[in-house]
Amino acid sequence: MKKILFLIIISALFSCEKLTKSASDLITKNDESKTFGRYHTIKQENIKVYLPEEFEFITLKDYKNLVNNSNDTLFKKREIERLDILEKSNQNIYFFEHIESGSILNILPTKYVLFNKQDATYMLSIVNSITKQNSPEGTNLENIAAEFKKSNNKQIFKAIYKFRIPGHEIDYYKYVYFISHNRKSALLNLETPILTNFDEYIFKMKL
Repeated sequence: MKKILFLIIISALFSCEKLTKSASDLITKNDESKTFGRYHTIKQENIKVYLPEEFEFITLKDYKNLVNNSNDTLFKKREIERLDILEKSNQNIYFFEHIESGSILNILPTKYVLFNKQDATYMLSIVNSITKQNSPEGTNLENIAAEFKKSNNKQIFKAIYKFRIPGHEIDYYKYVYFISHNRKSALLNLETPILTNFDEYIFKMKL
């Protein structure tokens, strides 16, 4: 039952392409793992997410506008379908945008799932499969990190992917986190052209 739940949750979050613009600014501002940011409160979920200062909350309508402005018609079709499914299922999803780098963070609060290192191995196989399936044809995709961590009674799954979409001249990165704490769980998906240390922000997230 837990494996089925993992599959449903992870499938719901993934899009098939990245809404990435040109990048010139780093999300983190130094190389010393120090985090500079601020908390955003998602009142409906009683969750506080700690993000770099430049991240701003955007509404579902704003995100749909970003999707509709994409030049990829297949991406637009699939992403709108995914969002419609989430809306019809009454599943809330929250978006934060880092405009300067063109990074998008999605947060999907889910049913509480207590998981361990063995479960994280299964989660990685799901994420690997879905990421490959949803990548545009010809994408050079590489899983560059995968971890199971515990921090302040939080269970944290992390996977990072590096990829280059055909027709683009820079590498992009997908960060996937699944967090359980305080009888709450959340799935986070960061899509960015920046390879950065995002773990310290995740550790400060309050569920």
